[in-house]
Amino acid sequence: MTLNKRTTLYMAIGAAVVIALILAFRPSALPVETAHVERAAMMVTVEARGQTRAVDSFVVSAPVAGNLERIPFRAGDLVQQGQVVARIAPSSLGAVPARQATAQVQQAEAAVTQAEAALQRARSQSALASSEARRIEALHAQGIASKEQLDQAQTAARSAAHDVQSADAAVRQAQANLTAARAALLPLHPGNVALVELRAPVTSRIFNIPERSGRAIVPGEAIMTLGNPHRIEAVIDLLSQDAVKVHSGNRAWLIDWGGDHPIEGTVKTVESSAFTKISALGIEEQRVHVIVTIPEPPPTLGDAYRVQGRIEVWSAPNALQVPIGSLVRFGNDWGLYVVDGGRARKRVIRIDHRNEDTAEVLSGLKPGEVVVVHPGDDVSDGVRVRQPAS
Repeated sequence: MTLNKRTTLYMAIGAAVVIALILAFRPSALPVETAHVERAAMMVTVEARGQTRAVDSFVVSAPVAGNLERIPFRAGDLVQQGQVVARIAPSSLGAVPARQATAQVQQAEAAVTQAEAALQRARSQSALASSEARRIEALHAQGIASKEQLDQAQTAARSAAHDVQSADAAVRQAQANLTAARAALLPLHPGNVALVELRAPVTSRIFNIPERSGRAIVPGEAIMTLGNPHRIEAVIDLLSQDAVKVHSGNRAWLIDWGGDHPIEGTVKTVESSAFTKISALGIEEQRVHVIVTIPEPPPTLGDAYRVQGRIEVWSAPNALQVPIGSLVRFGNDWGLYVVDGGRARKRVIRIDHRNEDTAEVLSGLKPGEVVVVHPGDDVSDGVRVRQPAS
């Protein structure tokens, strides 16, 4: 072998040894968890505890002072509209009680007028909501209105129809109270006591009877509470900073109520006044009642049941998003590490909405790119990375 050939061979062997040493001693690629940047439906929600309540509940109270007969019903019993639910033997009327009874009749008459006006308003709102629902249905059939707009319009129409039923029941209750108040003005004579009969304003179930025994009773004292157990709504106590994001018509769900699936509902009202509540940690919180309509409550869900409310505050059908666990703070900016050519590359991005799982990306990423999820302290710009074998 000539000298030149020998030299070339030695140089090749030396280069191979150097390359082998470099490959042997260079840092191995870090195993990392990765995820793809993708477009998909995204939703942001807020959650809080609350409880159910009957939409149509009526308190039957004493219109006059006297002796209440023992009540023959129990909580849970069904009573029909117009059925006598309690009887009172009024005390003798003196001049002052007579004037009070007359004033109660006038108040009851005003309450009937007010309830009838509320019924007319409810009917007008129901007609308007039904018209709007039909308009949205036509637009949806033409592909102009979205399915979400259609669902909201139909829910609003159903809710308005239920409001008409509630207002109609309120009129019947006011009329029943007026009848009872007028009965208190019947002339009373010793030995000929006229009983004041209290009747159910609507067909309903008895929710509560404070005391079934016969006893002396004063005007305005509650005798029983009636309601429709099949018309239930939920009152969710949201933090005030969350309540400002919620609007009427937003979708909502009741979870952790004891059933095996969430119950769908719609936000009916966000009350305008907050109240102070002490948290389990002893911290004062400002909370707001958010009323959620439940179109189809399960038969096992009753009045004053504890629930967890989940309310939608934002949604998008095709949002560019990444896992929350991939986000990293770079100074005042949000960023992450993109896997490019087997290496982690630092990338500053702009994000907007976030939920428990993902964040909406406004700029800095494209669909299909791969990002590092839960990057550890060893991950930095330019570091070799690999996805561990499954």
